[in-house]
Amino acid sequence: RWVEKRNHYIKESPTAQAEAKRLQEKAAKRAAQGNYDKAFGILKRVLELEPSNYKARRDLAMVFMEKGKTEEAKNQLIEVLGVHPNDVWSLVVLALL
Repeated sequence: RWVEKRNHYIKESPTAQAEAKRLQEKAAKRAAQGNYDKAFGILKRVLELEPSNYKARRDLAMVFMEKGKTEEAKNQLIEVLGVHPNDVWSLVVLALL
């Protein structure tokens, strides 16, 4: 299991990482189809399996933005920057919100 300790994570099993990757790809397809509610649910599951997955957090931020939930989007981007402070994509999107 992943355990959060001040923005540091204990690595999850390869099985959980593989499942998280598969689900993240599925969420991206749902979002591309405009099914943001389904993408949201899948991304939440990805983050349960792999909380340090900053790309899933960025995807979740985009889903929140598409749903008009800018505060939630900002919170996800701030989480990303807590772990990856030099993530240019998150910095730029956060600056635009």
